[in-house]
Amino acid sequence: GVASMAVIITQTAWFKEWLRGFIVRQAEDYVNGRLSIGRLDGNLFFGVELEDIDVTMNGKKVVEVKDVGLDYNAFTFIGGDVVLDDIRLNKPTIRLEKTADGWNIERLIKARTPDPDEPKTRRPLEIGEIGVTDGALELNGQPVGTAGVNLPERIEKLNASIGVKTDEDALDVRISHVSLRAQEPRLGINDLSGRIIRTPNQLQFENVALR
Repeated sequence: GVASMAVIITQTAWFKEWLRGFIVRQAEDYVNGRLSIGRLDGNLFFGVELEDIDVTMNGKKVVEVKDVGLDYNAFTFIGGDVVLDDIRLNKPTIRLEKTADGWNIERLIKARTPDPDEPKTRRPLEIGEIGVTDGALELNGQPVGTAGVNLPERIEKLNASIGVKTDEDALDVRISHVSLRAQEPRLGINDLSGRIIRTPNQLQFENVALR
């Protein structure tokens, strides 16, 4: 009876509004910016569907996504880890900008890597697959420090399948597939795959292949 009541509650408009606010608050642990969600559907136990998502940093909109789907089993969170089976991003747009401090996207995610001077209190994060459909990247002007390299101002038809795992020891990115198209200059990536591991002292590449 308690389980049935819980399922019913998760379908109410009140609960979905609470869950939307909860996700926004939890994002502060992993995102260096302000997350906004227009609409949320689904339930707390096995997955949610989000629409009209954006992330703003320093007053500038860095990420926009038409809709997002998350699949997970909430009972796996009991152990303290954050495990998501998959995240589906439909028509995401990412605006890249490079300043003297580096790329804005590098500061967007609070990716945890070992630091002996910081307490180990944040939970590990694992995402089985991040699937991207029809994404786009925008470069706002010629980035600083790219003299002699003509970079595209916009990249389109970005499709990807990537897995991510971060804990106290490393940031592990597993790339199953990435493809994209760009103009001026004309550029096409038919397939990118491999594994990239970031630790405190090195950046390791395993079986990285690019066509």
